[in-house]
Amino acid sequence: MIDKVVASADEAVRDIPDRAVLVVGGFGLCGIPENLIAALARRGVKELVCASNNAGVDDWGLGLLLRNRQVRRMISSYVGENAEFERQFLAGELEVEFAPQGTLAERMRAGGAGIPAFYTPAGVGTLVAEGKEARAFDGRPYLLERAIQGDFSLVAAWKADRMGNLVFRKAARNFNPMAATCGRICIAEAEELVEARCVVCGRAPVTRDSEHLFVELEHFRDFLQAWVPAHTARDVSNKLLEWFGEPLRGWDISRDAPYFGFEIPGHPGKFFYVWVDAPIGYMASLQNWCTRHNQSFDAWWQNSATELYHFIGKDIVRFHCLFWPAMLNVAGFKTPDQVFVHGFLTVNGVKMSKSKGTFVKARTQSLSAIAPRHVIYSRSIADRSLELSLAKRSIRGIRPLLTDSPTKSANGRYPRTISENCGGTSGALLALVRINRRRCRQSGLLLRRVGIAIPS
Repeated sequence: MIDKVVASADEAVRDIPDRAVLVVGGFGLCGIPENLIAALARRGVKELVCASNNAGVDDWGLGLLLRNRQVRRMISSYVGENAEFERQFLAGELEVEFAPQGTLAERMRAGGAGIPAFYTPAGVGTLVAEGKEARAFDGRPYLLERAIQGDFSLVAAWKADRMGNLVFRKAARNFNPMAATCGRICIAEAEELVEARCVVCGRAPVTRDSEHLFVELEHFRDFLQAWVPAHTARDVSNKLLEWFGEPLRGWDISRDAPYFGFEIPGHPGKFFYVWVDAPIGYMASLQNWCTRHNQSFDAWWQNSATELYHFIGKDIVRFHCLFWPAMLNVAGFKTPDQVFVHGFLTVNGVKMSKSKGTFVKARTQSLSAIAPRHVIYSRSIADRSLELSLAKRSIRGIRPLLTDSPTKSANGRYPRTISENCGGTSGALLALVRINRRRCRQSGLLLRRVGIAIPS
């Protein structure tokens, strides 16, 4: 276990350089990291950019850094009680960006969540809107606001443990939790240092050393940087390509026992992470189909005439658009021709939940006649809502279209689910393998489209 506690505030801020971007928590003078700010004042770093709701007062908080001329730029909401701030601003000595208070908090939260920007109605028609992209949604204008990400976060907490877990309390919760998440390094001062305990059982954490296996994605940078925009929609590729601004991090593909799945050969007690063996299971499902139908796996998967598509949810984009293409490429297998990413399916506008009664099972909700293409095919990553009252009226007479010519089963009806049409194979991801008919005639391959449900 890494003990993250240091002896003093001066030691805590010793690595903050000149021109660093700081995100500082607190509301007014409540919950500000006063000791860390004082240590920075003593250290004398210069040309800082500070994002904080307030700018302190003349002799307290960030006012100390302003008095020492250590701040080059402020991003703030309320600065009305600092005379030195006012003097420097009016004299052109200090760059200032004003932001509505809620917008500032959300910009910090977005930075910590990895969201590059968002739209908000706050500030429309004011000086805040100058130079910003505007867009209308449902007839209402919104401004595009960029997230805030800092080199360091300085926050004040009520309690902290040696592992770096923080608890914020009362008015000091204003801005501190958001500020803590959006800095690459968070430095916190706390009123009380406690030992780490599990909130469920009350036990202390157990320290263990464990070796893990990684795939170094940086080795595949050039391949992935070209593959992603060529095989995904623009909004998906734009998000993925943000990660290429710095070296790609290694992907931990191992998990310690107890863990479900497959044990890694030569590494007792280590198991493949599920998103390593799951894609292999997709290929194994096709192999199973080929075996049962006396077909060649390579004649389908490796054939240049084959078109391979994946339809996935947006929560697993990094696996299907980074990790798996890299794995397939290095192993010499054909990669998907296109990955279609869709949003989450909600029920009457709310998330599916068994406990809240919004979890839908197709066989028990009269939805089994809906073809998968009516549900999962989407050109947008926006969430989609399944309106049950509307669905029940509109699905009558619709039969599933999983192959070019769906065949009736022994009881005289069309298959109701993906798994029935594919011989019992279950799964959430639908991979469509389509063969160009003209080229098939030349190669002697099967001349029909096959829908295959792939287990996830």
